[in-house]
Parts: sequence; C-alpha cells; structure tokens
Amino acid sequence: MVPSGNIKVWDGMTNSYKPVQGAQVLIRQWFTVRQGITDANGNFSTSSVRGSARYILQWERYDYSIRNGSLFQAETRGPKETNVPWNLNIKGGDDEYHAMIHTACNDYYYGSRFGLTSPPRNGTFKRQMKIAARELNDQSSTVKAREIWFCAYISIKSWGRASDQVYGTTIHELAHAAHRQVDTQSYNNVVYDAYTNPCVSSGGCNNLGLTADNNRRLLETWPTTVEIFFVLDRYKTKFGLTNYSVYKNNFLNNLQSQTIAGNRYYTSVGFDMTDDFNQRVNGFAYPIDRVSGYTLTQLEQALVGARSWWQWRDNIKNRYNNPTEIYLDELFNNWEYL
Repeated sequence: MVPSGNIKVWDGMTNSYKPVQGAQVLIRQWFTVRQGITDANGNFSTSSVRGSARYILQWERYDYSIRNGSLFQAETRGPKETNVPWNLNIKGGDDEYHAMIHTACNDYYYGSRFGLTSPPRNGTFKRQMKIAARELNDQSSTVKAREIWFCAYISIKSWGRASDQVYGTTIHELAHAAHRQVDTQSYNNVVYDAYTNPCVSSGGCNNLGLTADNNRRLLETWPTTVEIFFVLDRYKTKFGLTNYSVYKNNFLNNLQSQTIAGNRYYTSVGFDMTDDFNQRVNGFAYPIDRVSGYTLTQLEQALVGARSWWQWRDNIKNRYNNPTEIYLDELFNNWEYL
C-alpha cells in the first residue's frame, strides 16, 4: 500500500472547498508510522506499508501544535484502508475549526509572510508553540506567561465564526507573539503599561489613563495591521474576491475603514500608512489619512525600541524617508483624545 490522498476544507467566504496546505498526515500500522505533508493542492503521499493502515490527520507541525481545547492534541481520524487513497473534504465542527486555524499558522510560519518576523519557533531551549482551539465565541488571547504552567501560549475563541474570522483571529494572535520576537524588552514594557499595571504607569486609574490607552493601542493596532494584510492576501489576491473587505466581528466591522471612535485600540493606522486612500472622504467620523507608501516590514522594524504608540510613530518618522511623513502626526492624532 502506498498511502496518499487529498485534504480540503470548506471556506464559507468562497462557498467552496479549498486545499489544506502543510497538514501532517500520519499512517499508523501497529508500530509503523509514516508521515506525509500536504502540498499547495492538498495532496499527500508517504512511503509504502504492507496491508491496511489507519490515516490520521494531526494538526501539528514542528513549530506549533493545535490543541482540541486546552490539553489534548487536535486530530482528525480517518479510515483504515488497504490500497485506497484518503480524499477528505472537511466541513463543519471541530475539524473545520482546526483546519482554518492550521491554515493561518501554516501561512505565518511557512509562507512568505510579507517578509515579517516569524512567530516563536521550536528548537534547542525553545518550546513548540501551543495553540488552544477553544469552543467559545469570546476574546482570543496571547499570553506568554501561560507556558510556565504548560498551558497554551495562544488561546483562540472564534468558535462558530466565519472562515475568514477564524483565519484572521489566528493571524492576529500569532502577530502578538511575533511582536515579542521583534523586541522582547519593548514588548514586555508595552504589555506591562497597558495591562499588568496600568494604574501605576498612567499615574491614576481613571479610564486606565492616557499612557495605558496609548500602549494598548500600539499593542492591538500592530496585529490588526498584519491581520488585514494576511486576510486580504488570502481572499482578495489568492481567491480573487475583488470586492472583499476584512471583517472581524460586529464591533470592529470593516477593519480597513473604521470610524475614529469605532474602536479605540484596534485602529486602522497601520494599514493607513501603507495604502493611498484617505478615509476622511467617507465623512468626518473617519480619520484624516494623508500618509502612504510605507511597507509592512518598515512598520515592523519601527517596533524595535517602541515602548509606546508615540515612540512607534517617531521611529517611523526618523528611520525612513517618505514624502508623506509630514502627515504622520496628523494621522496618529486622530486617536489622541479617545
């Protein structure tokens, strides 16, 4: 028997099955294990085994592992076959949820990722990234300290949401982890001021204070920017949905075009610095955006040494030559008094 097959997952945004790339398929037969990784078309094959064997789709790669909940490895168990390929179309339930989370992880870890820094990788004195796929519709999170108790670094709580939202939320949380890789000390400082001790960092607890608000705005704006790029690339560029806009949930609405007061933390300012569209044409509720031409990698490298929203802006201004940099203050000031 030469195990082989094809793995696809239902994507509700395209109303079609799409290949699952980079998935690990195990072939188990007593003590014999073969492994195959799906290609860009979802195809896989392994070396031959004698007689029948069990197909198992394990949602894990060397650098990351998706958990079914908090503790156990997520798996999709296939049939026990003899000389029969396993062609699987995944739709609904845990399997679709895990497949979409995996797709985002595979793109961020093993795709081009726009030249951005990778999320934490496995290796000597390093841990495999654990990602908990929770069956909850709530706020997802990335907390490095959870690893101390051998819990998942990332917790995804997008159960029941649309395919693009599950994909985008996973990208968002991975971008938090990658931000910490870019500059660990600065990232930890921002987290401390934004969440751990905002009262001290802001000089008071009234509405968390401006310092805490601005640090949280940096902390969430950056992964929102990365999320927009990845999701647009998947649905608009790769799948040709020309009118597609990035929606995350009913609170954020169109991530590419939000009102200033629409969300005080998950802002569009990162994407605004890369596109050439001034949102103010949509009305006075939208930010004035006369900045354009920055690259995503430039914005990421400006995170080095950035311990606040304003330091990120100043790093962008001071490190790169851009004819629209004269409008950077104006763009960032859209959110100054929220």
